[in-house]
Amino acid sequence: MVPQAGRPISAAKLAALIVSIFRSGDIRGRYPDQVNESLAFALGRFLRERLGSPASIALARDTRASGESLFEALVSGLSGAGHQLIDLGVVPKEVASYALIKEIADLAVVVTASHHPAGMNGFKILERPGASKPTGDVIQAFNHWLPHFDKRDRARSSEALIQLALADQYADWLIERLPLPAVVSPLLVCGLGGTAASVADPLIEKLGWKATKHQWRLGALPEEGPDPRLPGNRKLIQGAISKADATWAVAWDGDCDRCVFFDRAGHEIATAYVNQILIESLPVMSSSLCVTDGRSVFNAETALARRGGHLQVVESGSVWVRRAMMASSAAYGMESSSHHYFSDLSGFDSGFLAFLKTVSALERWGGDIEVARDVCREDARCLAEMTITDLSMAQAMDRLESGFGRFRQKVSDTSSQVVFSEAEDWRVSLQASKTESALRVNVETKNPSRSIEALGEEFLASMGVAVDKADAPSERRLSRHAVIAL
Repeated sequence: MVPQAGRPISAAKLAALIVSIFRSGDIRGRYPDQVNESLAFALGRFLRERLGSPASIALARDTRASGESLFEALVSGLSGAGHQLIDLGVVPKEVASYALIKEIADLAVVVTASHHPAGMNGFKILERPGASKPTGDVIQAFNHWLPHFDKRDRARSSEALIQLALADQYADWLIERLPLPAVVSPLLVCGLGGTAASVADPLIEKLGWKATKHQWRLGALPEEGPDPRLPGNRKLIQGAISKADATWAVAWDGDCDRCVFFDRAGHEIATAYVNQILIESLPVMSSSLCVTDGRSVFNAETALARRGGHLQVVESGSVWVRRAMMASSAAYGMESSSHHYFSDLSGFDSGFLAFLKTVSALERWGGDIEVARDVCREDARCLAEMTITDLSMAQAMDRLESGFGRFRQKVSDTSSQVVFSEAEDWRVSLQASKTESALRVNVETKNPSRSIEALGEEFLASMGVAVDKADAPSERRLSRHAVIAL
């Protein structure tokens, strides 16, 4: 918690705060003991000082209960320096990105904790393409500035906000980006009580598609978090697909930068297959280079090799993926956490562009995402990314050493990822999450005779993660830590 005036925070407490809430690309933590109105005000003051000359700042938030008061405190901190403050309302993060690329704003701040539990909140800072001080540097600078904040002026002032509704305009911009079918297969759209409705409603209406809406009411975030991959949310989505007689579904997280697809049985379409589907839809010249976090690569590499392109592997995280895209002019970037980055949006990630580009790409396979997935499986097969909690990277490595140590591969000196593989047969990657205390595990194979589930279960068992197979469908395994789904 940022201290109140006259109550300086101890060095130990400040260090704990910084470790717990400052990430590579954003700030997030529990409300109100880690992220609160004092921190929001301090962030506003920091950005006001950093910007110097008057600028246009776009502000947005997701539907969390704490968002409104944090938003107000942020505005108060920013006010008093002649900046133009633009209130975009409750909208996905990518609407703020759109405001930047259209030069409506010079900087954007979104109050959100993305896919994390409803009791958390935070801030994402976005800068215009070509900014001399990238977002990660802004957060690091705030990190260093914060210890001195208790000595600074805390006087709060108010400044008029310009209300700007961009969701409808953004929906038009999305539709203009690519050819879209007049009709889609029966579709379930799941907003998980987040901000998806603000863009999806005008988008679907303009396209004339018939879609069943699920968990659509704003503000009704699941307590465990608006993450489509959480077992509880997956179960609800699975039931809704069946009830609606839908043939597939799409779900977004709290700020809509995470886009997850499901088949008619409610099984997740592994992100590696979605990556390949999107690569296959790129013009050949545009697919000469794509960027990835490297957690799952076989499908993307194979698709790009057919086009004479290649895959650039960078450190996991939005900061690194977007920087690499901007530096190389890549058309598409991907993370195994269902984040998709596009040159259309100057390298920003977008759940709605990912959705529409996937719909457009599926026309090649008759609009059927299951047919497309089966075609991708012919190149390589994978499990949906698994999240393992209560296990550190050091513990996992110790447990894997005896059975898989000989398969460990050298990655780059700067990579935080650990990879095990055997020639062109199989590959398993482990990475400590940068947003929570968890490990991300990805399993893939090019060997059509290998059981990908058995390989995944063998790794889980070696790490001490028990898999409960009782009553589980053949392509879906549940464990106390992870979900394995083809």
